[in-house]
Formats: sequence, structure tokens, C-alpha cells
Amino acid sequence: MIDWADASVRLVACQAAADGSLPLEMARQDLALHYQLHAVTPLVVTAALLQARGHDLFMTCDQALHRAVRFTLDAFETPKLVETLTGHPQSYFDGSEDLRGFELAWAEAYLSLFYTPRLTTFIATYGELGNSKLGGRQSLLWAM
Repeated sequence: MIDWADASVRLVACQAAADGSLPLEMARQDLALHYQLHAVTPLVVTAALLQARGHDLFMTCDQALHRAVRFTLDAFETPKLVETLTGHPQSYFDGSEDLRGFELAWAEAYLSLFYTPRLTTFIATYGELGNSKLGGRQSLLWAM
């Protein structure tokens, strides 16, 4: 199962473009950023869990997971970034969807491994991050 998880993360992460966007997610038009976040969640959490088992998936494919995290942050700072790639305004910025804390719960796992002030600042307004699919309140699972 560990090898399968490793291979699964590599399969998706290695598809990341040079800018960190995930092409299959960018194909989702106005929901591209939503799906980028949806993909980053299991990729980052699985990579963090496997890190302790000697699998450094964050270095895989020219640091694809780091690029995906940076792209995600960049996209919220500069909404036109994803719109330019997809040709569509994103649901987070057109008033049809709000970013919610559970969508950022992966950040706790990432921050447990990497000092990233930009991510820390970004998630600060969302309070306690939890996601039931990740086991609940993430601060209880990931020591920072």
C-alpha cells in the first residue's frame, strides 16, 4: 500500500506544469482552481505521511508538489493567473463559491515539514483547519 500511495502521488504530481498548475484540473474551466485545491489536498497529505517512511515525494519531478502549492497561492493572489490558463473566470472570484477552511486543511501537513510564511499568512484568516476526510482538526494531527 505504501508503494501504491507513492506511485499515485508521483503519477499526478509529475503532470504538474512548470508553473505548478495541474493540467487535468485546469481543464475544469471555471472550477479549475477548485479542482486544483481538491487535488493538492491528498497529494500533500499523502506525501507528508510518506515523508516519515523515507519517501521524499516533495523532491519528485523537479519539486512538483512545491510548485503546485506555490501555484495555488499565486492563483488566489492573482486570479487572472488561472483565468488566463483556462479562459474562464474562476468560481472563487465570480461570486458563486467561497474558499472554506476545510479546503485548506492540507496546509497543516505542509507546514509541519516546510517553513512557509506566505502559506501561514494565507490560512490565518480561516481559523482552525479541519477536514473530516483527513481525520478532522489538522492541528491535532500535525505538530508544527
